[in-house]
Amino acid sequence: SINYSHGSGNAPEIPLVTEQKAIYPNPFNPVAYLPFDLATTANVRIDIYNARGQLVRAFDLGSKAPGRYKIEWDGTDVTGRSCGTGLYHVRMVAGKDSYLRKAVLIK
Repeated sequence: SINYSHGSGNAPEIPLVTEQKAIYPNPFNPVAYLPFDLATTANVRIDIYNARGQLVRAFDLGSKAPGRYKIEWDGTDVTGRSCGTGLYHVRMVAGKDSYLRKAVLIK
C-alpha cells in the first residue's frame, strides 16, 4: 500500500484586498523584503525614491495573478551602487491603485 500526503490538502487562499504589506526588517541592512498581496490580476511596479524624491530603483514586475508576493531590495540603485543611510519611499502601483511605505537603510 502507498500513503501519500500533500500538505494540508487546502489550496492557498487568495488575498481579499490588494495591499503593500509592511517592509521588513525596517530599518534594514543589507536587504529589505517588500511583500504585497493582489486580489485581482494587475500590472505591478515598485519604485524606490530617496528623501529628495529622486528615483533610486525600479522593479517592473509585469502582470501578476492574484496571490501573495515578496521581492527583495538589496539597498542598491539602478547602477548597482550601494545607497547611503537614510529614509526611502517605496511606492507600489498595481493597476490603477498606488500604495506607499517607508524604509530606513542603516549602514
